[in-house]
Amino acid sequence: MNQHFLDVLEYNMMLINGIFFIIGLIIVPYHSPFLNPLITIHYCDHIYTLNVLGGLNCLLNVFSLYKPITILGFISSLTLLVINCYNLHILEPNCRDYLAINYNNVWSYYNSLIIYQSYNVISYIIKSIVIYKLKKYPSNPYESL
Repeated sequence: MNQHFLDVLEYNMMLINGIFFIIGLIIVPYHSPFLNPLITIHYCDHIYTLNVLGGLNCLLNVFSLYKPITILGFISSLTLLVINCYNLHILEPNCRDYLAINYNNVWSYYNSLIIYQSYNVISYIIKSIVIYKLKKYPSNPYESL
């Protein structure tokens, strides 16, 4: 039962991280002032940079089945979550309005990354608890026979 829950959690994380990475792969280059010279996005507290880092974090979390990458994925998700929450807190209202009106895709992706990074951190904590319980209390289905 616990192993099945762990498998579902891992594959769910991989799938949703993959979807967020693909969405970021579409949104971020399209709104890049380097790749699209028609875009003149104003500098608003590293929103664009944090979107790029959040997309790369999603790519890292796609490979979270491997233990070293799982630890790195948890640390990077937690770090980006803290940075994004702090950045959202200090972001000026005129920047929020500017992004919401002129670059709604970039702003929506940024907000959804904050929510999804929270989901990643909670999922990693649940995953650690389930792994700990599986190691401490291994279940053998043949014991009841």
